[in-house]
Amino acid sequence: PIRGFLIDLDGTMYEPAGLLPGAAAFYAWLVASRTPHIFLSNTGAKNSSGVQRKFRSPSFSLSGPEVPLSHILTAAETQVDYLLKEVPRNARLYVLSGGSGTWRSDLLTRGGAEGAAL
Repeated sequence: PIRGFLIDLDGTMYEPAGLLPGAAAFYAWLVASRTPHIFLSNTGAKNSSGVQRKFRSPSFSLSGPEVPLSHILTAAETQVDYLLKEVPRNARLYVLSGGSGTWRSDLLTRGGAEGAAL
């Protein structure tokens, strides 16, 4: 039996114009059936909060309870977790990143003092 789902977001739940057909019904089923699930994104441009905000917007609304942050994992957060684990404290990093700098904010919030030291 299926015990849970790892669900890619882009192209599975939504496309640039909005939710794909069946996405809201699938999410409603996941919630109603209490099936464990995690939404995954390979984008480094936004973190879980950004995905959660996207699901609040009219074109991407899942019409159910808000997706908990604990049910969303993005590449941006995985990058931060990697830096926190692998880069020595007080190391000098030169990071090239477009966009809003979400990863840097996450480094501070996810890593606390350790993140601030990088």
